[in-house]
This record gives sequence, C-alpha cells and structure tokens, in this order.
Amino acid sequence: MKDRISNEQITAKSKSRVGKAALWILLTVTASTAFFGALPMVFATQAPPKATSQPHAPVAQETLEAIENLNAEELVLLSELFETASRIDQLEAEMAVIQNDISALGGQIEEKQFQINESAKAYDAVRDTLGEILKSQQRAGAASNLEVVLNATSLKDLLRRLNLLRELSRKTDTLMQETQAARLRLEEEKAALSLLFAAQKAKEAELAETLRSLVEARTALESQLQALASDRAFYEANLKKLDQSWSAFKPVFTESVTALSEMLESGDVPTGTIELEFSPSGVQGRITDDKFNTALSSRQDLPELRFDFTKKGVLMTFVKEKAELQGYFEIVEERQLAFKVESGSFQGVSMSKAALEDLVSRGTLTFDLSGTLGKSTLRRITHEDGAIALTIDIKLF
Repeated sequence: MKDRISNEQITAKSKSRVGKAALWILLTVTASTAFFGALPMVFATQAPPKATSQPHAPVAQETLEAIENLNAEELVLLSELFETASRIDQLEAEMAVIQNDISALGGQIEEKQFQINESAKAYDAVRDTLGEILKSQQRAGAASNLEVVLNATSLKDLLRRLNLLRELSRKTDTLMQETQAARLRLEEEKAALSLLFAAQKAKEAELAETLRSLVEARTALESQLQALASDRAFYEANLKKLDQSWSAFKPVFTESVTALSEMLESGDVPTGTIELEFSPSGVQGRITDDKFNTALSSRQDLPELRFDFTKKGVLMTFVKEKAELQGYFEIVEERQLAFKVESGSFQGVSMSKAALEDLVSRGTLTFDLSGTLGKSTLRRITHEDGAIALTIDIKLF
C-alpha cells in the first residue's frame, strides 16, 4: 500500500528499515527528493517579450455589465462578428507572408533573366568569334591549314601541329556546348521559379477571395446589428468595447504566463504544494487545485487566477477578465508536460480557432522537467477531480 509521507519522514523511515526493501526506498527517496525539490524551478514558458502597455490593463466595468445584459440574439451576432474579425486578421497576416514570398520570387526571376541575358551575350560572342575564324579560314582557303602542316620541321613538330588544330576545334565546340548548356540550365531554373511564382499568385488569389467573402460576411453581420435601429448604437458600442477588452486582455495573458514561470522557477511556492507518494511501482507527485490556487492568490504580480482540475482536464480562469481556457496537460518527449488549450471563452463569447491560436502564440505553458529528471522519465499523467498526478519511472543510472 502506498504511504504519503514528507521528505523528513521518508528519511527517518528509510533508516529504520532493513533488507532489499529498505535499500530500494532509500535510493528512491534520495533521487526523488532531489527531483521534487527542484520541481518548482523547471516550469518554463515560451512567451514573447513583454508588451509595452501597462500590465493588467483594466476593462471598463460598464463594458462587462453591458455584455452581461445582452440577450441571446445579440450575443450570437457578437460571437459571429468576433470570430469573423479574428479570421480576417489571421488571413491578412498569411497574405502579407505570401506577398513577401511573391516579391522575393520576382526578384529571383529577374536575377535569373539577367543571368540568361548575360549567358546569351557570351554565347553570341563565341558564335561571332567562331564565325570570324571560319570566314578567315574560308578566305585563306584549305591551303592555310595545309600550309601549317607542311611547314612542320620534323615529324614531332608535325604531330604537335596536328594536335593543336584538333584541340582548337574541340575546345571551340566544347565552349559552344557549355555556353548553350548554361543558358538552358538557367532557363530551366527560371521556369521552376515561374511555377512557384504562379502557385503563390494562385494562393494569393484564393486568399483574396476568402478575405472578400469574410469581409462580406462581416458587413452582413454588421448590417444585421444596424437593422436593430433602436439599439444600434448600443450594439456597436458593445462590439467596440469587446474588441478593446480583448486587446487589453492579450498582454494580461502574456504577462500572467511570464509571472507564473518566474514564480515556479524561483521556487516561491508554499511548502506542501506538491504531495509525494512512493510505492514499489514508482514515484507519484500530486498537485491539488486548492493548494495551487492558494499559492497563486498570494502573488501581487498576478491577476486573479483560478485553476480547476477535473477528470476531463484543466480549466484556467482569469476571474476579473471573465476569460476561460479549457485544456489538458500531456507528456511530450518523455520529460516535458505541455498545457494544450482546446477551447475558451471571453466575457461569454466563445473563442474561435483563430482567436485561440492568436492567444496561445503570445505565451504557452510548458513544464520542462528534463533538467531535473536526468535519465528518469514521465510514465503517465492522470487528471483527477481536484488534482493532477504524475507517475515517474526513476532511473538512477
């Protein structure tokens, strides 16, 4: 049966036991104590530099109250507008990347065309030179080459002269062939670049059409809001406030992720936040949401945050901002835990896929345990009601 014990109790009991079981527990406790003692320091974040805006920018209370007072129809319209606007932002970013690629490919095609023109000039120069040589030979007649041979002073000189004539002819042919081959190769490279250029232009056109459709959809949704004449100003104001609140929340999210990382990396968590269990099958670390939330509530550098652990996963809540992120922890690369966000809502509005991707790109949570696990690996993570449990395979050598 597993015994939940503190590090001091583990050391005391390990001294009192004998035989193989005592030796096994002593080795396990030694390795595990070192591992879990450093656990708070291995929480990492992949977040961009802090925004220049003031931390935790407040959201106007009237905005929150206005959103709460929206009826079902109004909330659906706002949700669709919010999702459409997020998708438009995402496609515009993709369009900018594609247009940069098109510009770069255009420059490469121009460079290839310049090289082709230079190669053609070189080919024409060789051809013209060869033509002049042939004209000179025609004017001199066959006697010219014969004279070169007959003027030989010896058999050795004769062979040398014949070899020179053959070498001149061979090199002239080779030069013509190489120049022609170089131009053909450049033309093939240009053709390949042109295909890429055409593909990017086609993708640009496809994105432009999608953007056009989304803009039309946004216009139609805005028209539906405007059709509610008596409440038009109210809806537009709330939509604007929702956008402003969302813009204000994004740096809050990034700064919160960074602060969480700094808190755990410094080990600044109350004793007992991590509970340990030991058994012959391995070592298990257990973190309850109550203790974790207690640790968060004592921080002045964090907004009001709450984590709820359930069998289905993890719910991360920004209380004042009314933002919720639903996801789960999973083991990646045997020594890391990553928080995977599956869905979310902001002030009662469901986050679209584009909005979630935008938010997660500003800061993701990852438990990187490789620095402390050594050769040990994470075998399993279990989501429980009120806690998460980690099973570790201890490898001392």
